[in-house]
Amino acid sequence: MEALRYVEGNEHTRRKTTGKKKKEKQKKTTDGGKIYRMALSNLSRNKEKTIVVIASLSLAVILLNSIFTVTASFDMNTYLKKFVTSDFMIGNANYFGMQHYWGRDEENAPEESLTESFMEACKGLSYEMEINRAEVCDTCHGSGAKPGTSPKTCPDCHGSGQVRVQQRSMFGMMTSTRPCSRCGGKGKLIETPCPTCNGQCRVQRKKKITVAVPAGIDDGQTLIVGGEGNCGINGGPSGDLNVRITVRKDNIFERKGFDVWCEIPITYSQAVLGDELTVPTIDGNVKYSIPEGTQPGTVFRLRGKGIKKLQRDGRGDQMVRVVIEVPKKLNKKQKDALQNFEKELTPSNYEKRSSFFDKIKQFGEDLKKNFQQ
Repeated sequence: MEALRYVEGNEHTRRKTTGKKKKEKQKKTTDGGKIYRMALSNLSRNKEKTIVVIASLSLAVILLNSIFTVTASFDMNTYLKKFVTSDFMIGNANYFGMQHYWGRDEENAPEESLTESFMEACKGLSYEMEINRAEVCDTCHGSGAKPGTSPKTCPDCHGSGQVRVQQRSMFGMMTSTRPCSRCGGKGKLIETPCPTCNGQCRVQRKKKITVAVPAGIDDGQTLIVGGEGNCGINGGPSGDLNVRITVRKDNIFERKGFDVWCEIPITYSQAVLGDELTVPTIDGNVKYSIPEGTQPGTVFRLRGKGIKKLQRDGRGDQMVRVVIEVPKKLNKKQKDALQNFEKELTPSNYEKRSSFFDKIKQFGEDLKKNFQQ
């Protein structure tokens, strides 16, 4: 009976196990179906996203192609010239974020250099300069062709100076423009060049001009004089003349922005008793009274005595740093007098020194307490 019951028990266990396996198999099948359906759903979503991305890229290519085609004949410099009316402009990366003037072709903008003193830069002066620049040829009057002949229109670009180029890319056909290689971007071909300019339309000549350097210009800045550069090609406007300014260092003054700094040495007695000083400025000497007990390195401000600000009202300040000169090579009498004077002084006469030694004393006491703990 026990053996039979054991066999029946095993059969019951076997049936129970078999049923459990069937349920697990059915569950796996159900889970597999869910996963398969989710995969199909994600695939369809990815297809939709892919289609959207491809459509967006295609639209972007069409827009870029249109922009490139339109801007091929658009000259930003020509557009900006309509809004620029000043005769000169200062260019410097430190102040204006640019080094050259908009609106003119840099190829037609020769560069000259001008050196002036610190005071000349502060005050502003006019200089007469002799420059070498390209001007229109008097023989051909800028056509580049020999008198009696005329240039011919380039057959490749049809006089535009540019040719369109189509290139196939992964986004489709891209259209761009580039200078015509046959005429060099001029739009015309010169078969018989001018003997004076050799077909270049321009010749180099020297000319004297007057350049007005504004007050407040700094070392390394570029003064751009409008219309005094090389003449334009094909009837274009003349370029600008770039005048790079070099300012020599001064023996007394130092420039920091629009402020002027200088150091004035004073004696020990002047610092202790106070005195009226003669302070040099870029406008001339002025009187300034320092108080008694002036410490070394003290800086005094003279408002409005600095450098004129460029293209706006106002001036910087002058900063005067006081330097106390310690006497040297004292004789015995002077040393004795100084020692007797020192004996008459008390700690209250030395605020910084008394404060410093008090801090050292407090530091020692705190250190001692920490070791005792």
